[in-house]
Amino acid sequence: MAVKRVEPPIVHTARKKPKAQQELLREAMSSLKMTRTEFAARICVPVRTLDKWLLPDESPDARPMPDMGKAYVSEILLWKTESD
Repeated sequence: MAVKRVEPPIVHTARKKPKAQQELLREAMSSLKMTRTEFAARICVPVRTLDKWLLPDESPDARPMPDMGKAYVSEILLWKTESD
């Protein structure tokens, strides 16, 4: 007897368009009132890495921020909002 595979239902939710990484980082630094150096230390990355994440996407030195980093910065902003 063959086992029938049951697929989970597809749930459609309204999602906001994710912020560009540069916008997310600038918003976080502004909200936390931190310099690039202070914010880089807060998220445990070298300042040079943060600088590359802040570059426009068209720049040859621009680097994408890992999804884990975006999630971490988003969580920091959420904690900040909840504590205010």
